[in-house]
This record gives sequence, C-alpha cells and structure tokens, in this order.
Amino acid sequence: MLKIYKASAGSGKTYTLVQQYILLLFDAFLKHENSPFLSPHSRILAVTFTKKATAEMKERILKELYRLTEEPQKAALKGFLEQKLSISSEKVSQTARQLLCKLVQDYSHFAVNTIDSFFQTIVRSFARELSLSANYEISLDEEEIVNEAVTKLLKDIIDGKFPSIEAILSQKITDEINQDKTWNITSILLNYAKELNKEKLKKHLPAFQKLDVQSIIQTWKKHSENNETLQVALKDIDYLPLILSVYDSIKESNKEHHRLPISEVNHLLNQIIKNADTPFIYEKIGNRIQHYMIDEFQDTSAMQWENFRPLVQNTSSSGLSNLVVGDVKQSIYRFRNSDWHLLNEQIQQDIKDTKPITLENNYRSAKTIVEQNNALFPALARKMQEVLGEKQGTLTDIYSGQGVKQVPQSNITGLYHVEVINQKNKQEYEEMALERLQQTLEDIQERYQNNMGKVAILVKKNSEVQKITKNLLEWGYEVYSTEGLAIDSHPVIDLLIAILTYNVRPQNVGEMSVEKQTILQLLGQKDDTWEVINRAKSLPLYEQIQFLIEQLHLYERENASTYLVAFHDRVFDFIQTHSGDVSAFLEYWELKKHKWYISSVKGTNAIEVMTIHKSKGLEWDIVLLPFVNWTWIPNKKPIIWCQAPESMPSDIPIIPIKYPKKDENVADFQQDIEDEKRNMYVDCLNLTYVAFTRASKELYAFVPYWVDGKKGKGRLQYIGNLIGEIYLNGEKLEDGENQPFTFGEKTVYEATNPLKTGVQQENLQMYPTQLNDRLRLRMRPIKVAEQGTLMHEWLSRMTYLNENDREKSLQEMLEKGYIAKNDVDKMNDEMDKFERLIEQFGKKEWFEKNDYQIYNERDILLSNGRTERPDRVLEKGDEVIIIDYKFGKKAEKHKTQVKNYMNLYEQMGKKAHGYIIYVEQETITEVK
Repeated sequence: MLKIYKASAGSGKTYTLVQQYILLLFDAFLKHENSPFLSPHSRILAVTFTKKATAEMKERILKELYRLTEEPQKAALKGFLEQKLSISSEKVSQTARQLLCKLVQDYSHFAVNTIDSFFQTIVRSFARELSLSANYEISLDEEEIVNEAVTKLLKDIIDGKFPSIEAILSQKITDEINQDKTWNITSILLNYAKELNKEKLKKHLPAFQKLDVQSIIQTWKKHSENNETLQVALKDIDYLPLILSVYDSIKESNKEHHRLPISEVNHLLNQIIKNADTPFIYEKIGNRIQHYMIDEFQDTSAMQWENFRPLVQNTSSSGLSNLVVGDVKQSIYRFRNSDWHLLNEQIQQDIKDTKPITLENNYRSAKTIVEQNNALFPALARKMQEVLGEKQGTLTDIYSGQGVKQVPQSNITGLYHVEVINQKNKQEYEEMALERLQQTLEDIQERYQNNMGKVAILVKKNSEVQKITKNLLEWGYEVYSTEGLAIDSHPVIDLLIAILTYNVRPQNVGEMSVEKQTILQLLGQKDDTWEVINRAKSLPLYEQIQFLIEQLHLYERENASTYLVAFHDRVFDFIQTHSGDVSAFLEYWELKKHKWYISSVKGTNAIEVMTIHKSKGLEWDIVLLPFVNWTWIPNKKPIIWCQAPESMPSDIPIIPIKYPKKDENVADFQQDIEDEKRNMYVDCLNLTYVAFTRASKELYAFVPYWVDGKKGKGRLQYIGNLIGEIYLNGEKLEDGENQPFTFGEKTVYEATNPLKTGVQQENLQMYPTQLNDRLRLRMRPIKVAEQGTLMHEWLSRMTYLNENDREKSLQEMLEKGYIAKNDVDKMNDEMDKFERLIEQFGKKEWFEKNDYQIYNERDILLSNGRTERPDRVLEKGDEVIIIDYKFGKKAEKHKTQVKNYMNLYEQMGKKAHGYIIYVEQETITEVK
C-alpha cells in the first residue's frame, strides 16, 4: 500500500514522517525480534530534497527514539505506538533502546538521504554499463560546464568548423540588433543552453542525435508555403540546431574531463530503470529496500518519479507499505522541473493500492491567519479562474475542500493585515509600500525590542531583496540576507574590474573604451593614477587587487570596505581552484558575479530578507510582504516544447514554439500551449499561498489596486490586484488612497527561557582579516560603517575621559587588532569630536571623577534569562543616568531602547534619566 499524505502549510508534515518512520522500525523489529542481525533502518529509504531537510529528519528520528528510551512519559509517540502495535509502555521503551543502539552502531545504513544522493549511488553501481570512466566525478557547478562548452563551441565556429551554425547565429544576431536587444553571442548561446535543463527536451535528445535536423528544416522551408503548421514550426525552429550544438559541446567537454553533471544523473538512471528488472537494480546497489518514504513529493520531477515508480510498485505489490508526503499548493519549483500533476493525479494512476490522507490541522499559524487564508485562497482561485474565462478548472480543484481549509490549533489570536494601495504606477506603489513597511516595522520594534530576528520580509525577486536590504540598513535595522548585498553593487568593484579589463585588452591610441570611461569617471584624470594602473599590470591577480586597493585608497570610499573584503576573498577562492590568469578571472567574473553576495551573520535582532522561493518550509513570528505585485504572465516569453503533430513530415519528436501572442494561430500546438498557460497560473497562485502561510503570529501584505499604468482587465493579471478586489468587494478607491483590512490583534514578544535548552546566544562583533598580513586582524582604514562599532568599543574601555585612559584603552585596541596603526589619528579625531560635543552640552561631568558609580556595558539580567546592556550608567544613591551612544542617523527606536533601560532601573526602585548622544548629528537628546 502507498499512503499519500496531503500536508498543507503548518500541518505537521515532518512530525508525520518521523512518526511513520519509527512505526515501520518498531513493526519490523517486533516481527523479527530474535534475529541478531536485523537492522530495520537499512530496509527503509526516506528521501528529501535538501541536505538541511535530511539532517533535520535524522535528528528528529534520533531524538524521538532517545525520548522514548529515557523519558517515555514525555514522548509524543508513546501512546501512538502502544495503540498501533498493541504493546505495553515498558515494551515501547525497551524496543526504542534496542533500535537506537542498532541505528547508532550501524549509522552508515541510516538511509535518510537526498533524492540526488540516492540516485547517484545507483548510477555509480552501473558505471561500467553506462561507459563511465572509473574515475569520473559528479559535477555540481553546471553553469561553469555550460560556459566552458559555449566558449569552446564559439572557438570552433570562428575556426570555420560549423558553417551552418555560424549562419544561423549570424542571422540571430542581426534579428536581435534590429529589435534593439542584446547581440552578445555568448549570452544568446547561454540562454539557449538553459533549455537543456528541461526534462521534456532531455528525454528526446537521444532521438535528435540520430537525425539530420538541419536538412529536415531545409525540407520544411521548401514545403511551407501552403502549410500553416510548418510556418508556425519554422518560426522558432532555428533554436533547435543551436541548442543541439551546445549539447554536443557539453557532452564532448564532460567526456574529456571525466565528469558527470548532476542533472544528467536522473537521465542516465532513467535509461537503466527502463531496461533492467527491478530485482537486478537492488542487487547492484547491494541493498533490498522494503519501504520508500518520499518527502515534498510536489517538488518531484516526472523523470525522478519514473525512476522511483518501479521500485515503489515492486514493494507495494509485495504487500509492503510506502509513503509520500506533499502539497500541490506548495509546488513552486517548476523551473527545476518539479511537476505538481504527479501528486495531483498521476501517482494514484500509477500505483493502484493507495490511501490518500489529508492532514487538516494547522500547528504553525495563529487562529486569525489560518481562518483568513481559509477564506482568501478558494476565493482567489475562483477569481483567477474567472479572469481566465473558465468557470471550473485546475485552480478551483486544487484550492477547494479540505485540502485548503485547515483547523487552527494555536491558542493565539494573531493579526492578519492586508492593505490595498492605489497609486498611479508601479514605482509610486512601491514607494508607498516602502513607506508603510517602515511605519509597520517601527510599531513591531516597540513590541519586539531586540528580537527582530523573529521578523521576515519576503519578496519575489532578488532585485527586490537588494532594494529592501538597502532600505532597512538606511533605517538603522540589522539585516540578515544571503542575497541582500551583491558584491558588484558598489562602484569600487566596477572600478577594479574596469582596471583589470583595461590592462589585459589591447588599447588603441586615443581610444575611449568603456573601461577607460569607467576609470576616468570614478578616479578622474590624474597622471599618478595611470602610473599606478600600469604598475599593477605586471603583478599576479591577487597581488594586483591588493596593490590597487592600497595605492588608489579605495577603502576611503564611503561604505566600500565590506565590498572590497568580500571581492578580495572571492579572488582568493578563484586562484585556489583555477589559474591566476586575469583574463580567466574576468570570464569567471562575468559568469558568477550575479551569484556573489556579501555574507551576513544571523543575529537575534536581524530582520531576515529573502525570496519567497527560499522561504518554503520556514516560519517566523511576523512576516511582511511589501510587494505583492507578481503576475502569471512572464516578462520573457518562454519556449514551449510542443509535441509534433502527425501531419508534420519528419521524425522530429518535439518542436520549440515561443509562447504565442493572442492573435497567433497555433492550433496544432494548442494543447501544449494550454498546458503551459495552466502551469503558469498554478505557479503564481502557489507562490502566493507559500508567502501567505509563513507567519505564525502576524502577517502584513501590501497589495496594489493597480500597477504599471494598467486599468480594466489588464490589471487583473497581477495577483495583488485580485486580492485587493476580493477585500474591497466592489468598493472603489480614489487615486492615492490606501484601504487597510485588519483582523485579529497584535502580539507582544515573549522570550523563551534559554535555560531550557542550556544555550545562551550572544552576538559577537566580527572584524575582517587583514589582506596583506594575515596574522593581524585589521589592515585597512576604518570606514563609516565600522566607526561607530569601534568608538563604542573604545568608550566601553574608558572609565574616565582623560588623556591617560584614552591612550591606555586605544593602545589595548591596537594590540588586540581592533585597529591598525594608521587608524590611530582618525580614532583620536573622532574622540576629540566626542569630547567637544559633551563639553558643548555641559555634560563633561558624566566622564570625570565624581561621586557616581560608573558601569560601562554592564549586563542587566532579566527574569526571563535575557540580558540588556546600556552603553554607560552613572549611579548615585537612588538616581541613575543612562547614556547611549549613536553614530548614525536618529531613529525612534533609539528612544524606545533607552526607555526600556529606564523602566528596568525604575523596577529596581531607581529614579532614571535617559540620554542619547548622537555624535554625527552633534546633539544630545534627553529621553523622557
């Protein structure tokens, strides 16, 4: 039997998987209890899609077995196992102990793996049959493989090896130029190469290898005059020879380097499964698996399921149980070939003995959030279906019944806030959404204090992640984002790349190249500048970067330090695995720069910013969706691989057709095009569902009334507009008007006691390592972003602000590597400025010897185990003066922070006075 668990967001999917896994362990062990060699865990294969999910599942299984062994009364599974297996409490504990021991002693056969690692195991077993070399390697960096293959193909074309491909490419370039589009040859080929990742094309590549495609195309052209189907097919058919040429180049390159791209594993395994008996496959991998458990089944591709299906069918037909878990509504990875149809209908057609089970409870979100989502998404599916002109269809099927209606299990009321924003265009909508985001965060800050790490902001695109991150930093918040700050987003990086390029490419006398323009724009026309650039040319890559940074004083540029350190680290990584050739690095840079981001450290007070695609499976107390403006119509029309109709005069199995315009006649390919359109609708609605189900306590969404200057039906292609229409329910908004819809109530953060886990978390200050002297911690001048942190550090080391304390504490920082020798003057200048400020406001006594007891950076232990730490506290009798230093812009949250300190001292029976010293603003603010 195959159990199919349909698990909506927050329904306890991981718990269910662990529960069923442990049940299988117990059942197998009890049936063969006297077998000394029994290892039931080696007969169960559980597959997930990420290493993180694999580690989490293994950890949960081990923890539950340990709890059943040591604390059975607290174990959630105890009663479940007693009931299912009709055994006593003592037997549960005894069996759990034996299973845990066996599992730990035979951990290598603890078969909880990613789906890719399992498939790789099988492929390695069939290396000889697949003609793979004995020393082949699995390659994860497919982008680099494709880039290498495209470079080689272009060289062969230039050398005249493929005149027909050269002619096609020349025509494509001409067409692109005529349409004012990019004519970069490499870019064109790389875009075509992306099509090779599509499974529909990949399955037919062996057939294409046997055909003379270009001859077939020429024949079509001769007979296309009165054949409308051929005319449609010929419109985009030139994609095909280009894509196949890239494929041939990739194959040749992989064979030469004895490597196997990870994407090819599924394809090769598919060939094995088709041509071999299932028992033979088991024998080759040396293990007879009796139970399969597949997590996140909605993310499985058609080819992956074809590979798994005979294995699952074999065990099911033997009366053994299998299990899959998934949710069609969370299928958002179709660009990775995931196929929601498998869970929606295909799996029950392929496996006859199935038992669908719906997990109805929601354990994640507050009552209001669950109830509002229960109402919104069926209505949204119906609304989309109306826009598409269909009364019933796929969307309403997926978002109807118990599959979407959940029962809330949380005892928290929670908050659900949808705000409809009516602005003239997309830009003004986004500006207003950012303004409302800032106001909302200030309100959350008052309630969550230093626990903003419980807050997430989700958007659709990486460019939006970067925009939000930039704004949060300007507003004074800590931010955690893996893609918030692109390394190439600062002008100093453009400058370094321009100099490297200028030095390796021949320059004509008097020529004003793009690189030279960039250098002049960012450095100006100085003789010594060109002298530095010329001197750098003779240095190796790594030393050249270091030389340019130092000689051109690039660290003195505003906010440049973080970007320069990150860039230099990437250069260092490159020369460890590649040559130190500058030209090679520039090629690598063009390939990788869009994926290189500045790392940040996740802290308890850092707001997370990420794309919705990366948020799946995660949760936060509060989620904000500032830009709910995505559409199901892609900006770049996709290529659809359509089944060739029987009337086509050739053996070509599939034909590339670009997504058609409304007036195009594509009748012979209509079914494939309609399937693609339906998939795009599902993608869009599913993305919205994932975004709206990440919050456990509060959800905020800012949706447009209309965007991009589109009114009437045109605006309804945006999901946010449909949400707005549902909530407005016929009400109209005036230009510039906002309409909020708020349900439930706000929450106040309640910290968990860290003593429960025995772990306390503390944020540590991080300092970059020196580039030219790795034994010291700092090599570069201090920048604005670091000045405040270092001044805080210096002030915390001084009891009094006199010459002796200043010199002694500054020397300590120098010895410990916080600053370098060339930073001393700048630090002293900043401290002089600080002294002038406190003297101007008559507060010099705060830093002199007097009757006050002085506490610098002294922790205040709270009842819940957390700590608060004011910068400086002066205490005399029942009176305290609390002082906080700020080196950036003013923000309301600073007052809130000091008020919190004051409240803590007043709870201790003290009379508290609070002050904020804004050094850069040259003012001191009293907090009342």
